[in-house]
Amino acid sequence: MIIKGMDDHLDLKNVQTFVLIARELSFAKAAQILHLSQPSVTARMQALETELGKSLFIRQHRGIQLSKEGEAFMPFALQMLEVEKAAEERLKSLNDELQGKIVIGATASCSVYILPEILSKLLQYPKVEFQVVTGNTLYITEMLLQNQVDFGMVSSEVKKKQIKQVNLCVHDFDLVCSPLNPLAAKGIVSMEDLIHLPLITYEQNSDAWKKIKKLYAEHDSAPKVVMELNQIEAAKEMVNISSCVCIFPNISVRRELSEGRLVKLKVNELEVIKQYSSMIYMEKKEYYPLMELMINTFLDYFISEPLEFVTTG
Repeated sequence: MIIKGMDDHLDLKNVQTFVLIARELSFAKAAQILHLSQPSVTARMQALETELGKSLFIRQHRGIQLSKEGEAFMPFALQMLEVEKAAEERLKSLNDELQGKIVIGATASCSVYILPEILSKLLQYPKVEFQVVTGNTLYITEMLLQNQVDFGMVSSEVKKKQIKQVNLCVHDFDLVCSPLNPLAAKGIVSMEDLIHLPLITYEQNSDAWKKIKKLYAEHDSAPKVVMELNQIEAAKEMVNISSCVCIFPNISVRRELSEGRLVKLKVNELEVIKQYSSMIYMEKKEYYPLMELMINTFLDYFISEPLEFVTTG
């Protein structure tokens, strides 16, 4: 799509490229996301800067940053992309059949243990394409504000007046160990024991890990981390074959606990750790056809599921 100005035309592909470069602060990363060569991305930027008559980035030896002109242009760039998407979705909605693309941002645990079943219910809409990106709540929120995702599933409170947040469910965290671990026979550990137990962690940029560190800090301690892994599944396997423990969201270890491959440990003097999962979206998009589909599908799913459903928003 091209927007006509007083003297020139702004190609929205170039505007989209600008937003990606500004978000990643890297031409190379933007090229990777767009599946383009870096020279192609550079050419797009040069074309946009020529059209605007301004330099949008300050090129430095160690990287790039937005210029004053780039910072001033950013809100208008985001608005252009939003108008383009709204126009495309509105035109598509004139057909009887829903069609378009929804980009969903989700925390790691939600993307693995909740989203698949929900998305399977949306396969009845063959002309709707779904893409999932993962990250923590802060990352997903920024992506939503920058129009890079349409819908989010997060696990922390989002304090942005233009974003609507609806709590969907709450789940507990469990301390677990291998069935071969001597602790498994006891089934109970004290907080003093927990502080000294070797701990495996996963996704240390996650909202869950922040909660766990806060828990230790309340007892004037820090987690005794002996191994850090990138994924929950890898952490579960490592706990299963070692003497280490790990604190997982219950939804991620239900199968292993029921099959006896992991054992839950009760911690004395410790309140149950709870975490909400909620959906977020831009309030002004609430009545877009595809957004209505997402909202209603998620609400229907959690009302019918055994996870504790929460109606507060």
